Amino acid sequence: MCFRKMLWVVGLCGAGLMPMMAQEDLPALLKAGDELAQRQEWIKATEVYTKATVAYPSQAIGFERLGDLYRKNGVFSRAAENYRKALELAPGDERLGALLRSCERAAREQADGVVEAGTFRDLAAAVRGIQPKTVPASEGEGETIPFHINFPRNKYLIGDLDSTARRQLDEVADLLMSPEWRDRRPLIVEGHACSCGSDAANLVLGRKRAEAVLEYLISKDALRKADATAVSMGKSNPVVASGNENLSAEACARDEAHNQNRRVIIKEAHGSTAPLVTFWYRPMGAETLRPLTDGSVLYRKDEIRVKVQAPNPLFAYVVHHGPDNAWEVLYPRSGAPDAALLPADARRDGHWIPGADAGFAVQGKPGDEEALVYLSAAPIAEFEAKPKPRVVNAPPPTPSPLLHPPKGQEHVDASQTQVGIKEVELRSLAAPAAMKLAGPPHAGTPAAIVKFKSHD
Repeated sequence: MCFRKMLWVVGLCGAGLMPMMAQEDLPALLKAGDELAQRQEWIKATEVYTKATVAYPSQAIGFERLGDLYRKNGVFSRAAENYRKALELAPGDERLGALLRSCERAAREQADGVVEAGTFRDLAAAVRGIQPKTVPASEGEGETIPFHINFPRNKYLIGDLDSTARRQLDEVADLLMSPEWRDRRPLIVEGHACSCGSDAANLVLGRKRAEAVLEYLISKDALRKADATAVSMGKSNPVVASGNENLSAEACARDEAHNQNRRVIIKEAHGSTAPLVTFWYRPMGAETLRPLTDGSVLYRKDEIRVKVQAPNPLFAYVVHHGPDNAWEVLYPRSGAPDAALLPADARRDGHWIPGADAGFAVQGKPGDEEALVYLSAAPIAEFEAKPKPRVVNAPPPTPSPLLHPPKGQEHVDASQTQVGIKEVELRSLAAPAAMKLAGPPHAGTPAAIVKFKSHD
């Protein structure tokens, strides 16, 4: 840098203009953190907000964002810590004061094992008083009730809980019957697990725990069956980072981070929570995916793709129906560990492709074909590599209300897709034989279906 330019920079710093110029980076950090938080990538959002507090330690907004993040997930001690720092930088801010007092009270009660219904009500009142300059809520986002129920490792029944955990559920039941909450329906009971154990096991465990909590609240007359749906996030959305995943059951139960991540969140179900499934194909030798819609014509060596966008983790299955009336499961293939959709990675690009980004090349006679995608909060034994024996005339399982495709979207609408998505690292599916089905699936209504033609 030349001497004249150095003098210019020094002059700007002395005049206080350089911080003003750099200050433009703060909105970018906050925006990035907000986007991650809306996708429930809590740890990444925490890292971005923390960068904002380090880069701009005199600004309250970064600490406020961190407080909001921890509050939404029921980590009240950390929420209070950050609200306290924000209030020191913005003394006299009434909304920060209300949030701090409520979170401090919730943190004290949480340390004793039970957050009282009145504390949740006061916290909700403080949140409702927040001005729009705080974290912008995603469209249709409603209030949440975050609480921690520490099931023993690999346990999910209410009978597995100790008396403290049951008292916490009783407080939540009282809250749901209060004037502030009794008309807030429908609700989602969202189960989260710690990172000990496999993805698939925790996805199932989170669902069973959420279902157990929901059934308990129904037994207390706090909810009706039609009021709420239980879903599982598995271990895909931790709020506190932990580097210890291979712990014994005893060590996992004592680990603070794992205890914070084993949580249940009850929230208002606003807007459409139905997954969106789109079909694509890659012509042989091409690097670009094209929309696969009803009536499309494919060559036998073209690769079929499925992209799934979902608000919560699901088990996904891709089924093919060929012109010879043969039914087969294209995904998962034999030897695949599971069919779980895990949004911690999936939602990075807004979609997930079953089969680890590999395409499906169907076999058999050319002609009229169809591909079907089934989504479920639990594994569908019929589509697993070792299916259970089929029961003749068994009624199909009732799908969760969250898994119904929106009316009019039973088939893929090409207008929802973007033509020309670049896929430069495609690889062919190493091809164990697809699992054959004896006939049409008994798994209920598919989330999406596309009919196309193929020829040699």
